[in-house]
Amino acid sequence: MANGLAGNPLISDPASNSFSEFQSGLSEAMVLLAREIARDGEGATKFVTITVKGAKTHKDAQEVIYRSNMVNRVIRAMNIVTLVKVLIHIQMVRR
Repeated sequence: MANGLAGNPLISDPASNSFSEFQSGLSEAMVLLAREIARDGEGATKFVTITVKGAKTHKDAQEVIYRSNMVNRVIRAMNIVTLVKVLIHIQMVRR
C-alpha cells in the first residue's frame, strides 16, 4: 500500500534496479488495464494491436502506422463505419 505500513524502502533513485522493476511492472499493468477497458468499450467490435520495430520515438511509430497502406486496407476490410469503433494499440519495440 502507498501509506507506508508495508515498511518497504522508498524508491527514489530513477537509476536503481528497484525503480526500473517498479516502472516496468506498473507499465505492464496499465497496458493490460487499458486493453481490457478498450475491449469492453461501448460499441467496440474490433481490437487491433500493431507492433512497430525500430522506431526512435513513439511519434515515429505512430507516423509509420498512420501512413501504412496495410493498416488502411485492414480497416477497410473490417467494414468499419467509423474509426471510433477501432482501437489501435501502438507498441514500440526498440531494437
